[in-house]
Amino acid sequence: MVNLNRINILLLVAFWVSFFLNIQYANAQSLSLYTPFTKVTASPGDKIDFQVEVLNNSNVILTSDIRVNGLPENWEYEIKSGSWSVERISVKPKDKQSLTFHVFVPLKVEKGSYNLSLIAGNSLPIQIDLTEEGTYKTEFSSSQLNIEGAVNSTFTYNTELYNRTADVQVYAFRAQVPSGWNAIFKSNNQQVSSVTVDPNEISNITIEVTPAENAKSGKYEIPITASNGQNLSELILESVVTGSYDLKLSSESGLLSDHIRAGNRKQLKFQVKNTGSSVLNNVQLNGSAPANWEISFEPSKINKIGPGESQTVLLNLKASNKALSGDYLVDLEAKVPEKTSKVSLRVTVKASLFTGWLGLLIIFFSIYLIYYLFKKYGRR
Repeated sequence: MVNLNRINILLLVAFWVSFFLNIQYANAQSLSLYTPFTKVTASPGDKIDFQVEVLNNSNVILTSDIRVNGLPENWEYEIKSGSWSVERISVKPKDKQSLTFHVFVPLKVEKGSYNLSLIAGNSLPIQIDLTEEGTYKTEFSSSQLNIEGAVNSTFTYNTELYNRTADVQVYAFRAQVPSGWNAIFKSNNQQVSSVTVDPNEISNITIEVTPAENAKSGKYEIPITASNGQNLSELILESVVTGSYDLKLSSESGLLSDHIRAGNRKQLKFQVKNTGSSVLNNVQLNGSAPANWEISFEPSKINKIGPGESQTVLLNLKASNKALSGDYLVDLEAKVPEKTSKVSLRVTVKASLFTGWLGLLIIFFSIYLIYYLFKKYGRR
């Protein structure tokens, strides 16, 4: 009887030892972690997301705490399943669960390779390579700092203001422009004098610079600053003024009125003058006349007019045969892509000679008819 009890005790002890050994074996060997990307490249301030699968290859339910080893100083992490933060996980036999492992790289960090491990029954080594050294400052930049244009044009610069700090920052703008010049700042198409930028975010700022009317040709440097009270970021914009575009269309006589008979043609001389400081290329001449009139310029296009120079053109007009006596407006224009000059010519239409003679004949015939009738029947 005693021997039987000893045997039962030994069997019971062997069972529990085997049970715990199996659990330890399962925990150590069957619960494993998998992510397809174990080495990534990132920049300071980045948030890196690792999609992780927790696999249970055993025949029992396994539960394990989840932790991170080797996390660098000032780095942060978060383990989530959906919207829930996870610290411990249970996986059914021959099943898997999905987690997202978020790693937050600080803004102020040195360039190099960083190694850490995600542990849940097994270890998942991860390497993060930083390709640049992090900063704790503001960056003010533009892809195009030099713009060329006429003195009467607006120079538009597209810039980026990058808040590379860990706090919300309010930046005030300032532009040092030459006398008579003007500069405005825009964010989201609204004129602003300051903007608020969240940590590690970029704000797109448009800067519009308008030269003075009398600005001479040349290159102008315009310092632009964005300051938050603690530090200041600066851009040097360059505006290259090439001259102004302007032209004037006028009649050679200086008058903008004339006369014509219905159905007749008339030719008038006009002048196109370059009143700007830049060469005018491909000057187009057009006109608009009343219905059934004919209008054209000769030539209809001027290839080039230098500053201060003039070019004479001919305006060909033909009034409609059915045009009634009276005043008519003819619209004329000379234009280049940068500028347009418009004038209106008042044309007075007189009756045609045929109509005049016909009217006289009708009058004479009417007088004669009255005289004849009076002479024939007046004595009765």
